[in-house]
Amino acid sequence: MPKKDPPTIYLTFDDGPNPTTTPDLLDVLARERVPATFFLIDRHITDQTAAIVARMFADGHAVALHSHTRAYMLMSPETFARTLTAAADHIERVVNRRPCPAFRPHAGWRSASMYAGLKKID
Repeated sequence: MPKKDPPTIYLTFDDGPNPTTTPDLLDVLARERVPATFFLIDRHITDQTAAIVARMFADGHAVALHSHTRAYMLMSPETFARTLTAAADHIERVVNRRPCPAFRPHAGWRSASMYAGLKKID
């Protein structure tokens, strides 16, 4: 039988950064040399957590956006696009790096207006 490549596993973490637990998680990922994607909530990115976000980038992890409420699915496409762009701008101001173009909605809730808003983002 032909040898197959091992399956790929993607590790993703939502709702951060958490100043108490995320540094420990980053230590484990670094020790095991495992990349991950962190879906961050804009309001969790503060002066206290900026170094954690910078470390995510420095360690080679993907950083993306996550929403903290289902209300995002009720926004107009334009408002949704502006909200995500503002969140990405915030991350860039804090750590001088822009998140990857990925978004994870709160609890997986999504809507047609969210998809339309995503298309409006450069």
